[in-house]
Amino acid sequence: MKKTAYIGDGVIIIVVLLVGLSPIVSIRGNDRATSFEITINGRVYSTVSATIDTTIIIPGEMGKMVLVIKDGVAWVSESSCPRKICIKTGKINQPGQVIACVPNKVLIKALGPQKRREIDAILK
Repeated sequence: MKKTAYIGDGVIIIVVLLVGLSPIVSIRGNDRATSFEITINGRVYSTVSATIDTTIIIPGEMGKMVLVIKDGVAWVSESSCPRKICIKTGKINQPGQVIACVPNKVLIKALGPQKRREIDAILK
């Protein structure tokens, strides 16, 4: 017996994929950071508006870090730490996202309005 794929099969596959991926898209949200808080060794060093395109040199425990803020997105472009995990973290732009550099004791957190998540279960 010959098996043939029909146009309807493709439509069903696309619909199933869209329905399956829709929770991932809704979890992510559309909120954008309004500012970025820079903390060094547990103390707030600076809070910078996300609307201002700027480059900031942050003095860390092991040396300097360079934070770039452009178009409401922040990322670390240079760091003196050995493994460069803060650079590999990439860009942040949504409230609650964080870039951490443990050797430099620097934390960069995106601030802004966060969607309130409803509780789906309570464990005792």
